[in-house]
Amino acid sequence: MDDTNRVRRRAVLQVTGGAAVASILAGCLDRSRVDSESSLGAGGDANDTTTETNGTDDETPSSDENDDPNGADADADTSTDTGEETAPESDLEEETTPDDDHEELESVGPIEIEPGTRIVLYGGTAAWEGLEPAPIEGVENPTLVLEDGETYEIGWAEGDGMVHNLELRDADGNVVDDLATELTSEGGDGQFLAFTASSEIAQYVCAPHEVTMVGDLQVE
Repeated sequence: MDDTNRVRRRAVLQVTGGAAVASILAGCLDRSRVDSESSLGAGGDANDTTTETNGTDDETPSSDENDDPNGADADADTSTDTGEETAPESDLEEETTPDDDHEELESVGPIEIEPGTRIVLYGGTAAWEGLEPAPIEGVENPTLVLEDGETYEIGWAEGDGMVHNLELRDADGNVVDDLATELTSEGGDGQFLAFTASSEIAQYVCAPHEVTMVGDLQVE
């Protein structure tokens, strides 16, 4: 009897111990599974968060992409170009102002000349310009009023460097009494004519520029 009870007790203990071991193993497996699922869940959340973050970054353009790096420069260039193309009115006025005092000439009516007067002209291709006496100064191709029978002297003392001469002509364009000087590019005493006023004399002319350098002589 004692041997039989001892065998049964041992069998019970073996069964009980096996059940305990199985329970422990099952508990460990369940815990491992829970931990694994927790880890996977946390990882999934992290991945989802990362994906959402990346999606936000992709959808939101950076400030560098929105900014036009050439915009400011283009505006500056436009301002500069506009400033260069538009010249101030004062500059335009200066550019149109003649540098040569003889370029702006005056045209007036007949001017009476006292007998015995030396009439001095400037020889410019565009026109004769009066220098002396004072009433003809600065006048373009002045019309000279002379007294019949009185003596005068007329000529050009300086010029523009072009070839000129001086001739006294009648109304038909003929030289009167050989009153003409030689062609030259320099004025001076050799370009002056002394004469007696008569009704035959009608004009003083530069032969090479007779269209522009011509003035009337009125003898009364």
